[in-house]
Amino acid sequence: ILIIQIVARAAEKGIHLTAKQMFQAQTIYDLCLLDEHHDSFRPEQGLVTGPVPLTPIQRWFFAQDPPEPNHFNQAMAVDLDPDLTEDVVREATGLVLAQHDVLRARYTRDGDEWRQYVGGVPEEVPFERIDLRGLSREEEAAAFLAHAERVQRSIDLATGPLLRVAMFDRSPPHVPGLLLVVHHLGVDAVSWPILIEDLHDVCRSLQHKGEAKLPPKSTSFKAWAQKMEEYARSPLLLRELDYWMTVAPPHLEPLPVDRESGPNDVASAVTVHRPAGTDLTSALLHEAPAALGTQIMDVFMTALAGAVQEWKGSRGLLVNVEGHGRDEVFEGANLFATVGWFTTLYPFYVELDPAEGVRAHLERTKAALAGIPNKGFGYLPLRYMTHEGGRLADVPQAEIAFNYFGRIDSAYAEGTFAPTFTETGPTMSPAMPRAHLLEVNASVARGRLQMQWTFSRNRHDQSSVDRLADLFDARLAEIVSAARSS
Repeated sequence: ILIIQIVARAAEKGIHLTAKQMFQAQTIYDLCLLDEHHDSFRPEQGLVTGPVPLTPIQRWFFAQDPPEPNHFNQAMAVDLDPDLTEDVVREATGLVLAQHDVLRARYTRDGDEWRQYVGGVPEEVPFERIDLRGLSREEEAAAFLAHAERVQRSIDLATGPLLRVAMFDRSPPHVPGLLLVVHHLGVDAVSWPILIEDLHDVCRSLQHKGEAKLPPKSTSFKAWAQKMEEYARSPLLLRELDYWMTVAPPHLEPLPVDRESGPNDVASAVTVHRPAGTDLTSALLHEAPAALGTQIMDVFMTALAGAVQEWKGSRGLLVNVEGHGRDEVFEGANLFATVGWFTTLYPFYVELDPAEGVRAHLERTKAALAGIPNKGFGYLPLRYMTHEGGRLADVPQAEIAFNYFGRIDSAYAEGTFAPTFTETGPTMSPAMPRAHLLEVNASVARGRLQMQWTFSRNRHDQSSVDRLADLFDARLAEIVSAARSS
């Protein structure tokens, strides 16, 4: 996320860099030598409308056949400058809606097929102002959540847009707040810093200058979706089929469950939060890579594999790994300032020998990750955009999902428009079926690794998941110990 922001800031100054170059060049001087004005990089700057192919992750969503597809959102609450007026925030909302095309998308269903169309800027901006002043602290919190739930349920895929904005007036000393709700079809974790920064800059410019100018656009969501459709027809993608068909052994022991007493749905979901200490976090991010020659995903997958194998009493971990999906795969395309859902999802399998030590486990995991074709980018388009992909439904499916979001708090500026990380109401329909038995999310905030373990109370006791989390923590500690003893 940080690199995407650097690339975006550079583009505003006419400096054309890519995320890949940011990894290649380790100094400002080296970056300057790489700066090129590529003729191929000329994204469309006007209003983008018209039919848009569904991207692979969007197809994955609709393939789940959600009972309430309208209610599947992401949301964020931010504090506002008390001097910002309703007119400024409303106008800024309309400008941001015009800037980010996918937020104006609409979806219709024709039999088993879903279609996506990006419309123009609506005459009525999806903005409302709500007065909570004069309420007690408890009444204000309850009223906010009630309004938030209503806003969460207000999105209609058939009519759009995918964005809803609500401005809340609160009694002093609290400053006004802003709730932003976006259907997940139009946003992902990397999109939020882009969206928040654009909204902040436009509000500030309108407030002080009376006019606003948004930064240059990167590749549009529509152009990216069209390139993805071309990619799905390429022979290069089909060459990956054999790998994905054999990525896991045919007979894989399922995860143990404590019961099957109801649906594995959002209503039954429970999340256990396990923050790590700053010392362990620093060691994982800095000491382990330097001492062991690993990346953070090598560490996470090794720890998860060891923990799951001990937890279930057998070898082998099959996990669906999520990625940001914004790799520079297509020539002349860059998503540094594009809002949309670009997530990749792919199965990863590794088997560790209990007789081997931590270093051997790391090397085995590292080799398995390095063997994934194109960092897993091709799995979803192969699975959902090709005729051959239907065969992938017959291979063993992962029951665990893992996502590492990176350093989530450092992506946002402090002060006005800083996320409050407060409760924003139910982002998903309670009836939404969960795609996995366990979801493991990792991030770093305030210098600490934050682990979230989500499960269904209709499948697991919390004590069972706590034990798995304990085993994972112990594996992380073993890896840090190995790094410090090297």
